[in-house]
Amino acid sequence: MKIQRVALSDDQTIAILYGTGRDDDEPDAIHYGTLDEAAIDLTHSFEMDDVVSLCAVPSPFEHEFLAMDGDGTLLWFGGGAHRTEKIVGAGNGDSAKSAGRMSELQVSADRVFALGFGAQAYQCDTPEAGWTDCAVGLSAKIAPEDTLLLTSAMIHLESGVLHVGGTLVGGTRPDAEEAIDAANDAGDAELLAELLLGNVKNDRGALWRHGSEWEEVPLPIDDPVVDLFSLPSAVVVLAAQAEILSAADGEPFQRRSDERPDGYLKGFCRYRDRVLLSFSESLFTFDGQAFERFADSPFADAFFDLVETPLGLLAASEKKVLRLDGDGWHGLKVKRRIESRVSIG
Repeated sequence: MKIQRVALSDDQTIAILYGTGRDDDEPDAIHYGTLDEAAIDLTHSFEMDDVVSLCAVPSPFEHEFLAMDGDGTLLWFGGGAHRTEKIVGAGNGDSAKSAGRMSELQVSADRVFALGFGAQAYQCDTPEAGWTDCAVGLSAKIAPEDTLLLTSAMIHLESGVLHVGGTLVGGTRPDAEEAIDAANDAGDAELLAELLLGNVKNDRGALWRHGSEWEEVPLPIDDPVVDLFSLPSAVVVLAAQAEILSAADGEPFQRRSDERPDGYLKGFCRYRDRVLLSFSESLFTFDGQAFERFADSPFADAFFDLVETPLGLLAASEKKVLRLDGDGWHGLKVKRRIESRVSIG
């Protein structure tokens, strides 16, 4: 199994999600333990099916980490303890609204967000408060034939306004349904295929904000929104195809992709008051206005996870974890001395 995600808590406990990256029956593995300058010592392990996301949670919460599966089952863990819960209404389970699979966990302004298909966004502010549906009214803004897949959430630093982003998955145009039904009833497979292919709306990126009500934020591109960052001087949107947008508060978004370095976008994370972006050969910081070279890229060809730590930047890909210090990138020895194994589900 390969490294899929890495998370680091405030006390430098590290959690690593291992998976096959395929839809199969093999459960994913989450190991956690300690991090120092030379090694990672993994001492606790969980097996859990269909893990879609892993994150570190802020200090007000009882546990250090949170993992989620596609049906909205949560695993809180850290410090040798763990508990599970289900977000009521999430995913496709018995208590769900059947809006679709969950997709991502994100932390913004010390709040935890769980996101998914069908405009699902749930928010947890404190351990005592539990989960609330913070996307009430959003699905009503979406055409019935379309589906909004949410993959990112952000609280704006200055205004405190919630933003969510992802992909508007286009459905079949309603005005074509009668002709499609007729072709299907007639058994005309060729016409049916032509009508289906010709009347499905294109997918596009979507960004929504909630002030007094939900409103869509216009974007100058159609690529799916991958992540959102609120910086001191701008809001930054990362989109598919290495598209990068930024805007000062209240201003229209502008494409910055023509200004960015060449190459594929291999990894990214928030780094202090900027966004750190890794292209094919180098890492660059972006403050919403300009790109500045930061270091060599840790992996030339692979996509990887980036995590900021007090010991330096970490980069993880497949089976390797590297740490950046003043002398460049160095491999960390990953030791598995598992003392506790728990199967979830």
